[in-house]
Amino acid sequence: MDEIINPLDALLDENNNDNIVLYAEDDEATEFEQVAVIPMEDALYCILRPVDMPEIEDDVAFVFAITGEGEEASLDLVEDDEIIDAVFEIYYSLFDEEEE
Repeated sequence: MDEIINPLDALLDENNNDNIVLYAEDDEATEFEQVAVIPMEDALYCILRPVDMPEIEDDVAFVFAITGEGEEASLDLVEDDEIIDAVFEIYYSLFDEEEE
């Protein structure tokens, strides 16, 4: 039996690139591919791409804010376009640095 890993622990473990499963309030599970964890100002965000959502195009990814600490920590979907754009801007700049 596979060990169940807390999604936040998986995201914050730089050696773990496994997909994570998030559960909606109705207990519907969605599997996500880890794309990146982005520190920005005093906040921490992650970019996740849904693995099997036929209604979503393959190149779409979502930004989640990592909020709280310990048992109170959670992933909250970011809906603010300014924050989403800023997170992706940092991500793309990091990606460009790796290519150089």
